[in-house]
Amino acid sequence: MLEIAATGAKTPGRTVLQVSGAVIEHAVIEFFEVGGFVIISAAVASLLQTFVPVSVISPIGQHPVWSVLAMMGLASLLSLCSEADAFVARSLAGLTTPGGVLGFLVVGQMIDTRNVFLLPRVFPPLAVKIAFCLAIVLPLCVGVWLNYR
Repeated sequence: MLEIAATGAKTPGRTVLQVSGAVIEHAVIEFFEVGGFVIISAAVASLLQTFVPVSVISPIGQHPVWSVLAMMGLASLLSLCSEADAFVARSLAGLTTPGGVLGFLVVGQMIDTRNVFLLPRVFPPLAVKIAFCLAIVLPLCVGVWLNYR
């Protein structure tokens, strides 16, 4: 019997059915792990929209520069995973500019609580400072440009 893994390589002792079962099992585990983050993100987004008045959010959220800065700061504070970031960004898209959403999605992946503590332990201090500066300046410039375009 031909034994093929998900990658197409032969695997000794495992049938197609066994490999398929392992793939499905892994997919279910990933679904439930990510699902928790999405639920928490939905709660955060709904709490922001419920308890923070639009009169407070609107002047900042519609400003071409402040919207990008505010969303970048929010992304860093929330420290969400990429799946959750996208969910929150989509729910806040009506309250902010396209550049703000871009800043939220890009900066949220690089400058979060985990990376602030992890990267200096792994990389030289100068490399971390350069990476953080680039992770702030480039999305800020592109986001502001996008808002003025």
